Amino acid sequence: MDVIVLVYSGSDSVIRNADYADIDDALQQYFTHSCTQKVQLTGRQLRTQAEKLAKDLNHPDWKCSDGWFDRWKKRHNITCRVSDHHHQSKKHSYHR
Repeated sequence: MDVIVLVYSGSDSVIRNADYADIDDALQQYFTHSCTQKVQLTGRQLRTQAEKLAKDLNHPDWKCSDGWFDRWKKRHNITCRVSDHHHQSKKHSYHR
């Protein structure tokens, strides 16, 4: 079953079918749950989780490409912020 998502494109919205909609949906659920638990996630953590979910969803050879990940973030209005934990090192994390 395909999932239809809205993609923000300038001032117009465009309907687009997500490639690997099952992975898209599962990663979105994981991200949403993590946000409700106040867990900050890095891009590497999200991409690793996407590949684990793909295997669970019977896509054993699927890799989370830069393009797929960038489109996933755009589809779900997810941005990266740099946070400074304990003033020691800067860490990138994703937020809505």
